[in-house]
Amino acid sequence: VKAETAGVMAEEARAKREAEAASLLSKTVLTIHQRAGEDGKLFGSVGVKEIADAIQDARGVKIDRRKIRLEQPLREVGTFMVEIDVGDGTTTAVKTIISEEK
Repeated sequence: VKAETAGVMAEEARAKREAEAASLLSKTVLTIHQRAGEDGKLFGSVGVKEIADAIQDARGVKIDRRKIRLEQPLREVGTFMVEIDVGDGTTTAVKTIISEEK
Protein backbone atom coordinates (compact mmCIF):
# COMPACT_ATOMS: atom_id res chain seq x y z
CA VAL A 1 0.00 0.00 0.00
CA LYS A 2 2.88 2.40 0.78
CA ALA A 3 4.36 1.85 -2.68
CA GLU A 4 1.01 2.70 -4.29
CA THR A 5 0.70 5.85 -2.19
CA ALA A 6 4.24 6.91 -3.10
CA GLY A 7 3.46 6.30 -6.78
CA VAL A 8 0.33 8.43 -6.60
CA MET A 9 2.21 11.20 -4.79
CA ALA A 10 5.03 11.10 -7.37
CA GLU A 11 2.47 11.27 -10.19
CA GLU A 12 0.74 14.26 -8.57
CA ALA A 13 4.09 16.02 -8.07
CA ARG A 14 5.04 15.41 -11.71
CA ALA A 15 1.68 16.68 -12.93
CA LYS A 16 2.08 19.80 -10.77
CA ARG A 17 5.59 20.44 -12.17
CA GLU A 18 4.30 20.05 -15.73
CA ALA A 19 1.41 22.47 -15.07
CA GLU A 20 3.83 25.01 -13.56
CA ALA A 21 6.20 24.66 -16.52
CA ALA A 22 3.31 25.09 -18.99
CA SER A 23 2.12 28.20 -17.16
CA LEU A 24 5.62 29.69 -17.02
CA LEU A 25 6.34 28.94 -20.68
CA SER A 26 3.02 30.35 -21.87
CA LYS A 27 4.01 33.69 -20.31
CA THR A 28 7.47 33.62 -21.87
CA VAL A 29 8.51 35.75 -24.82
CA LEU A 30 11.80 34.74 -26.37
CA THR A 31 13.84 37.16 -28.44
CA ILE A 32 16.53 35.60 -30.58
CA HIS A 33 18.89 37.86 -32.52
CA GLN A 34 20.23 36.58 -35.84
CA ARG A 35 22.05 38.12 -38.78
CA ALA A 36 19.63 38.78 -41.63
CA GLY A 37 19.64 40.30 -45.08
CA GLU A 38 17.65 43.37 -46.09
CA ASP A 39 14.76 41.13 -47.14
CA GLY A 40 14.40 39.72 -43.62
CA LYS A 41 15.79 36.30 -44.54
CA LEU A 42 18.22 34.94 -41.97
CA PHE A 43 21.80 34.01 -42.74
CA GLY A 44 21.24 30.53 -41.35
CA SER A 45 18.22 29.50 -39.30
CA VAL A 46 16.78 29.17 -35.81
CA GLY A 47 16.07 25.57 -34.83
CA VAL A 48 15.06 23.63 -31.75
CA LYS A 49 18.55 23.91 -30.20
CA GLU A 50 18.46 27.72 -30.30
CA ILE A 51 14.92 27.77 -28.89
CA ALA A 52 15.81 25.33 -26.08
CA ASP A 53 18.89 27.45 -25.24
CA ALA A 54 16.82 30.65 -25.23
CA ILE A 55 14.28 29.07 -22.82
CA GLN A 56 17.12 27.92 -20.57
CA ASP A 57 18.60 31.45 -20.56
CA ALA A 58 15.25 33.21 -20.05
CA ARG A 59 13.57 30.97 -17.48
CA GLY A 60 16.19 28.54 -16.23
CA VAL A 61 13.99 25.68 -17.44
CA LYS A 62 15.72 22.89 -19.33
CA ILE A 63 13.54 21.65 -22.20
CA ASP A 64 14.34 18.50 -24.14
CA ARG A 65 14.79 19.54 -27.77
CA ARG A 66 12.58 16.63 -28.86
CA LYS A 67 9.68 18.26 -27.00
CA ILE A 68 9.82 21.40 -29.15
CA ARG A 69 7.41 21.09 -32.06
CA LEU A 70 8.96 22.86 -34.98
CA GLU A 71 8.17 21.51 -38.44
CA GLN A 72 11.17 23.26 -39.96
CA PRO A 73 13.77 25.75 -38.75
CA LEU A 74 12.75 29.41 -38.72
CA ARG A 75 14.49 31.22 -41.57
CA GLU A 76 13.17 34.78 -41.43
CA VAL A 77 12.73 37.72 -39.08
CA GLY A 78 9.32 37.77 -37.40
CA THR A 79 7.17 36.57 -34.51
CA PHE A 80 6.29 32.89 -34.21
CA MET A 81 4.33 30.77 -31.75
CA VAL A 82 6.37 27.64 -31.04
CA GLU A 83 4.59 24.69 -29.42
CA ILE A 84 6.27 22.73 -26.66
CA ASP A 85 5.11 19.39 -25.30
CA VAL A 86 5.30 19.58 -21.49
CA GLY A 87 4.04 16.04 -20.90
CA ASP A 88 0.96 13.82 -21.00
CA GLY A 89 -0.20 15.41 -24.23
CA THR A 90 -0.19 18.89 -22.69
CA THR A 91 1.30 21.53 -24.94
CA THR A 92 1.96 25.20 -24.51
CA ALA A 93 3.04 27.88 -26.95
CA VAL A 94 6.02 30.15 -26.49
CA LYS A 95 6.06 33.45 -28.33
CA THR A 96 9.37 33.61 -30.18
CA ILE A 97 10.59 36.82 -31.78
CA ILE A 98 13.38 36.54 -34.32
CA SER A 99 14.98 39.95 -34.74
CA GLU A 100 17.79 41.19 -36.88
CA GLU A 101 21.13 41.34 -35.12
CA LYS A 102 22.56 44.84 -35.42
